[in-house]
Amino acid sequence: MGSSKRRIPQRERSERQLVKLRKELGIKTLDEVKRNEITRVLVLAKGDRMLTAALLGIGKNTVYRYLEG
Repeated sequence: MGSSKRRIPQRERSERQLVKLRKELGIKTLDEVKRNEITRVLVLAKGDRMLTAALLGIGKNTVYRYLEG
């Protein structure tokens, strides 16, 4: 009745497949984007984490959490 080949639904794609696809398309995860922006602003703020948080409109704990991860 149908083809013997089964198309893999999106929800069943492996993390390895997603990582490969992201790399091919030049896509970063939201966590990567956030971490990069926090790091960039931290450099501009000369390491001042409180200023970094204020400039980004986030809590200081968020700055610490992303820098640890």
